[in-house]
Amino acid sequence: MTPTTHRYLTGLGLLGFVIVGAWLVSAGGLLALPMFALTAAVWVVLVVAVVLRWLTVAVLVPLARRSGPLVAVAWASIENEPDGAILHRRAERTSNMLRPLGPVVAWLSGRLRPNFAGLGRTAAVTVALAGGAGLVELGRRISSLDSTVIGIDERLADLALRTGTPLERAAMVGLTEAGRTVVMAAVTTIVVIGFWAAGHRMSALIVAAITLVAAGGVTLLKAAMGRARPGFGSLVETSHSWPSGHASAGLALALAIVVAWWMAGRANWEAMAALVIPIGLMIGYSRAYLAIHWSSDVVGGWLVATTAATLMLALAAPTRTAEPVGHPLVLTIAMVLAAVIFAGATAIGSRHVLPVPVDLPPVALPGSDPASALGTIDPFSETLTGRPMEPIGIVFAGSRAQLVSALTSRGWSVADPPTLRHVAETYWAGIRGRDNPTAPVTPTFFDGRVHDLAVEKPVEGAPPSVSERHHARFWRLPVQLANGCPVWVATASLDDRVVWTPRTVLPNHHIDPAIDLEQAYLASDLEQAGMRTTGTTVITEPSLGTNAAGDPWFTDGYATVLASPSGC
Repeated sequence: MTPTTHRYLTGLGLLGFVIVGAWLVSAGGLLALPMFALTAAVWVVLVVAVVLRWLTVAVLVPLARRSGPLVAVAWASIENEPDGAILHRRAERTSNMLRPLGPVVAWLSGRLRPNFAGLGRTAAVTVALAGGAGLVELGRRISSLDSTVIGIDERLADLALRTGTPLERAAMVGLTEAGRTVVMAAVTTIVVIGFWAAGHRMSALIVAAITLVAAGGVTLLKAAMGRARPGFGSLVETSHSWPSGHASAGLALALAIVVAWWMAGRANWEAMAALVIPIGLMIGYSRAYLAIHWSSDVVGGWLVATTAATLMLALAAPTRTAEPVGHPLVLTIAMVLAAVIFAGATAIGSRHVLPVPVDLPPVALPGSDPASALGTIDPFSETLTGRPMEPIGIVFAGSRAQLVSALTSRGWSVADPPTLRHVAETYWAGIRGRDNPTAPVTPTFFDGRVHDLAVEKPVEGAPPSVSERHHARFWRLPVQLANGCPVWVATASLDDRVVWTPRTVLPNHHIDPAIDLEQAYLASDLEQAGMRTTGTTVITEPSLGTNAAGDPWFTDGYATVLASPSGC
């Protein structure tokens, strides 16, 4: 099989990957963004690597070779000049002082030579050490119950369970089924046989070594850490959670294929990396999406795979086969067969209907005062990382239907879920100066849970525009009052314009700092819709703060308590 044929096959695979990925992203929800970001990050790294290699091989090395003799002639020509003689004597003294360090300097220069035995192996060792250090640090953080990582894990798991689209979920189920041990073992075996039969013995051994070292590392770390899995995911598995075996196996096999492809001297290893590495990452991502693993479990699996791959690469022979040997057609057939098996397992797996997790029944409270449901809960909403934002300003007792009916009667609209399509429609409306009455809002957390309901309303008297709006987020607490009513808490704020800040990367809404006025506006609308105000309750002391975008806010610390007059 010629290099041109390999190039066409790899290009066809990349085109198919892009088409399927674009379809999933366009039809996906908010959690399709990380998949897109992971793929984009891999491609950016590969482009940078290709550019740096070109600069080194095509520019820096020839320049050094041509300029070296000229520098030597110029240096020798100034030896008889007064100032030149001084420079020569100083250089000689410096050389004499550094002579004892000659072996060290020679070793360092060897490690930085622009070839695999030099700079390539140094980079591999550096990445392996960084991966090992990352595993140690991540293991330390998840061992602490009050760690920020634990909080991020819980919020991401809740977000994964409450967002997404059916197509996106089917794709994640297919990927997690394709990442099972039996499928990955079959694909790995076929790849190893393909490289061996094609005459690339070292490449075959490197694939086997990377996958086996990664599997062994996962087994040891699982036994040492003993972390429990999420108990509310789409699948309940009994093995230990950290690190994720699926994440490690998927990425380890992808990296092994890339390393083996490069060592075998095959054409377009960068294109092969652009195809298989994102797929390997998505296998692990599917585990966090389905809440079968915590997100830090997946990151741990990726670190294990990266460490194993770079460590084995550093220990491997630095030479590459200049031309394919043996039977290159066998390798092509093996790679195509492996791709067919993986794609088939994904397609079959996507048809499996995993059970959708359900919320636990609410805790029954003895009284009927909505404010009693707050207990000792931290009253502040929070970002994904747990940084506190606006405190709750509304407490409401009633059903979701009653709440939505009251708000819609006063001109409020339920916000669309934050899918990529809805986000794109919102930005397009902003560019055209149009309104979008159901524009999505940024996911925000309270007590570790993403909001259950978001509503918005145009600003009275202002031109219809997506830039200005009243908006509020509601969370249903996991409790129920004695009269059978659930309890909701809410934050409300006024978007007064759209701004761009480095913190938000993209243009984002700016809120008016007087959040108490907006919460009073929301309470007034609920009152006029027939809801009964039962009083106010102290939520926190008078406070100042900022939201996720860095916009300031201030509050007197009180929340308005309302209830449905007709019960639930």
